[in-house]
Amino acid sequence: MMETTSITQSIQLRCAQVTTFPQGIKEAFDKLMEDFPLVDSRNYYGISWMDEHSDIVYKVASNIIDPSEMNIPGYEEYIIPSGKYLSETIDEWMQQLPKISETFGKMMSMPGFDNTAACVEWYVDDDKMICMARLKEEEM
Repeated sequence: MMETTSITQSIQLRCAQVTTFPQGIKEAFDKLMEDFPLVDSRNYYGISWMDEHSDIVYKVASNIIDPSEMNIPGYEEYIIPSGKYLSETIDEWMQQLPKISETFGKMMSMPGFDNTAACVEWYVDDDKMICMARLKEEEM
């Protein structure tokens, strides 16, 4: 069920671009999880948008827990901006991969969708993932 979620503070991430989409996503996440190990306050994200050629740019990302993580080579900074987002939770997402693109397709067709912002996949745990798409400022 689609909802509206507020992100009250921007989220600072370290991310790496997936060179072959969608085939390279698992390998990129495996490397990310090796470099940014899972601890209590760790979150993993998928960040995506369409480039000028209508190709999907996809980045795997982790939040920053320790300032030293800013120095891990092979990653760049990305910030999820605060604001209001359309959101929908997908349970058992690994068994429902097509539902992810379907969900973002619905979100991108909604009035108020901010087509200048990236779509966000927040991997809450191994079973639960939240799809998020930012709303335009005037919709907030």
